[in-house]
Amino acid sequence: MSWTTIDRQIEVISTWMARASGFFTLVLMAIMLVDVATRLSTGSSLAGAFELSETLVVLIVFFGIAFVERSGNNVRVTVVTERLPARVANLLRAVGTLVTMLVIVWFAYATFTEAISSYQIREFHVGLVNFPLWPARVVVVLGFIALFFEFLATLVRQIRELSPDKYKKVKKMDLESKIKIEVAQ
Repeated sequence: MSWTTIDRQIEVISTWMARASGFFTLVLMAIMLVDVATRLSTGSSLAGAFELSETLVVLIVFFGIAFVERSGNNVRVTVVTERLPARVANLLRAVGTLVTMLVIVWFAYATFTEAISSYQIREFHVGLVNFPLWPARVVVVLGFIALFFEFLATLVRQIRELSPDKYKKVKKMDLESKIKIEVAQ
């Protein structure tokens, strides 16, 4: 199986998770709308709306986080890398991606142990309606796993960017452009 096929599968999974995130956003909006209408008409809130909303926010964030990375919409700070030569900047980005992947593995492991513990003790959010917490904790783990694979795909692209052939081609193209400009003048 080629890396392109694997990368495409990672993209498909991230996209479907983002669609789930969008769906849960619509569900959250509907619950909020019904809750406000209920509050205005009866003077009391919809039972369980607050607890369900908290869980839905977790689903929205962690189902969507991998796609945000794929689409390049995560926050990026380029103050240093934009001032460096392209090859050095790409190397620095690759090292940063590798460090980020290690942190994500740590987060995934920590949240996995919490999800297992939450399931074993049948942890609930106590409120008007008791909601189990372990499904949301499992989604956090899945979100970190998907994010790890997105960063893996990013790392592979960054390593390919470090190929010496790429920089030789760029230098050759720059030289050819200069020659064409000088000839044209």
